[in-house]
Amino acid sequence: MKISAFTILSNPDKYKYPWRESIQSMIPVADEVVVVINAYDDEDYRKELQAMGVRVVRGLFNLRDIGWKSYGIMRTIGYQACHGDVILMFDADGILHESDVVKTRIEVEKFGNRDDIAYGYWKKWRTYSVTDYWLQNKHSGWYNKKLLGDDFDFFHPNGKGIPNWLAIPERWRNHGVELAASLFGYEHVWDTKEILFERIVNYGHMQAKQANIPPKGDQEYIDTYIKDLQQGIDTKGRKRTLEEHPKIIHDKLKSLTENEFGYNYFGLITRKNI
Repeated sequence: MKISAFTILSNPDKYKYPWRESIQSMIPVADEVVVVINAYDDEDYRKELQAMGVRVVRGLFNLRDIGWKSYGIMRTIGYQACHGDVILMFDADGILHESDVVKTRIEVEKFGNRDDIAYGYWKKWRTYSVTDYWLQNKHSGWYNKKLLGDDFDFFHPNGKGIPNWLAIPERWRNHGVELAASLFGYEHVWDTKEILFERIVNYGHMQAKQANIPPKGDQEYIDTYIKDLQQGIDTKGRKRTLEEHPKIIHDKLKSLTENEFGYNYFGLITRKNI
């Protein structure tokens, strides 16, 4: 059985995603890795990707103007470009723990050989962000391409770039299976204030456009976010981080600086656990 993995990238260095560590964590578990890059990126990291031995294809990502459909475009391109029997989906900040590589391959091969299981989940997605040190929830992440076919897509009717469950035949639709492995997500850990504010503004304008309502001013989006952020911290408190981060991310976690949001809300505690 051939296992493929794919991820999508859009200006990953500008937004400080740990994409190198993410891809390096994918390589041991997959027979091929496909990376979909944004054709409009202002960064040229293709040579670095090629040196990593991954296959690069182009897509289109523009969250502010296209909205959630951007994820649908990029993920559909990634899935359809994969040649494997089973496809693993990662995000640019998602890292597989080294201790989960072997069991992930064993499980994927087991489930991928069945004719009654078309898709499944990572058991948990451990998300490290500003207000929460970690969250646990199922996260769609693997697909049996032998059953779903080459034309399966990620254009869900709600437009969020998640799998189009309606394209899955009904006999398989409610039978997704969990992998034992979890992914560690580090999306906002290295955000500077400038990066975070740009994200907030772009997201606000995107939401307004989709809802067909007048957009707010940039500063109003930022002020609202900061207010909600503070309320979240006051309500939830500072949660303790997990103690066993993937080894591949250790050096990057230690490199956090006071100019990055994660340093205050995440890094100081994390350092004690590395």
